[in-house]
Amino acid sequence: MRNPCQLGLACPHRGYDEDGFDCCLHPHTPETIRENDLAGYVEDVFCPLVEPDSELIELLSIPDEYPPNEWRELLRRLSVHLDRPYTDSCMRQTILRLAAQEAWDYYIGLGESP
Repeated sequence: MRNPCQLGLACPHRGYDEDGFDCCLHPHTPETIRENDLAGYVEDVFCPLVEPDSELIELLSIPDEYPPNEWRELLRRLSVHLDRPYTDSCMRQTILRLAAQEAWDYYIGLGESP
């Protein structure tokens, strides 16, 4: 399981220990945490901000179910598609939708990528 902060999403509850490792300070923030408050390493806790059995949980767990090289290749392909300049915004939305659908189908197992 990857937490949203591990994927680069901003989180007000993310802090660091004295060695610079990521910690989850929930329900505190770096500004409000006290010395006696407990903090767990991000790798060891499930994000308390993410609802169980939500679609976000499914999406966050996808990278852990596949080899890292396949996941990186998918992200590389998506970034190539998403970074292309398109004058017609309708075409861009179609490409975004198709790229997301292809990723969903391939990684959730509903089909094979062409």
